Amino acid sequence: MPDFNMEVEPGQMTAIVGETGAGKTTVINLLERFYDIKGGALLVDGQDIRNMSRHELRTKMAMVLQETWLFSGTIFDNIKYGNEKRH
Repeated sequence: MPDFNMEVEPGQMTAIVGETGAGKTTVINLLERFYDIKGGALLVDGQDIRNMSRHELRTKMAMVLQETWLFSGTIFDNIKYGNEKRH
């Protein structure tokens, strides 16, 4: 696997996108510590993630999955669904 380097500044939002097989899931699995790296280091706030608890690490990031859900009805109904006031 080729070297991979990425630096994210504090407060910066970063998206991980790419073609199928590009390694997106692998990067996320490593960042979330679903499995640990075998070489090199992943640093968050300058700290090796292997020295952080999974809970501590996961409080420092968020994930939004791009799974698309359409409900029955019109496109307008689907868009409106997310904007309705909930009581």
